[in-house]
Amino acid sequence: MIESKLKELGFQDKEITIYLELMRRGKATPASISKATGINRATVYSVSAALAEKGVISEDLAGKSSYLVAKPPEALMEVANRLKREAVTKEGLVREALTELSDVALGTKYSVPKVRFIEDENLKDHLYAQAAVWNASMRKIDPEGYWWGFQDHTFVEHHEEWIRWFWESVDPDVRLRLLSNESDIEEKMKTVESPGLDRREVRFWDRPEEFNATTWVVGEYIIMIYTREKPFYLIEIYNAVLADNMRSLFKGLWEEVVVKKG
Repeated sequence: MIESKLKELGFQDKEITIYLELMRRGKATPASISKATGINRATVYSVSAALAEKGVISEDLAGKSSYLVAKPPEALMEVANRLKREAVTKEGLVREALTELSDVALGTKYSVPKVRFIEDENLKDHLYAQAAVWNASMRKIDPEGYWWGFQDHTFVEHHEEWIRWFWESVDPDVRLRLLSNESDIEEKMKTVESPGLDRREVRFWDRPEEFNATTWVVGEYIIMIYTREKPFYLIEIYNAVLADNMRSLFKGLWEEVVVKKG
């Protein structure tokens, strides 16, 4: 079983053969090792050099003949120490590579999506905390300054206070275009006199199917919110590519609905 353990430590087959033969003998010439193992002498020299580098054997050049000397079994710990040093070095290289790759990723639209799941008890706080983040992303991506998407009217029923706060606090060039189910709450919102609500455009979906969740596309974010029944939840996806595709879809749907309404 020692052979398999040495392999796991990175020893090659011939290194194992020569190392174990030396451990049995304690000290031997390369010629005698070659004869005992059937490995040619030139290979014994090169493999012995590799074993010496690993720190498990040494070479005795004091006499007329050179000898290979097996170090005590405890010397095998040097192999583990070397592997540790290599691991630390590689970890450092990986960290440096991550930094450089992050810089590269900033120059492209492609990135691995980042997804956050927000449970009911944290949903309202997340809406307030992320509003500025979403708007900053929107300004970077969409020069028209629009939020796009569709909504379930129950979001307005449960979060009308947040909607009023948002439009009172947001910059005056931010606008919104959403498709929604025809509902009493949306008819009411059209009559509410509150700062900024006139920049909130909602068109009713002219088809029998209803939306039962809300989806916004804001800059590099896709935000999906379920408020039909408890527990409510929010899913936030941060990905420029997915958001760009969804934005194009909602722009197309918006134009289609507007034309039909006109």
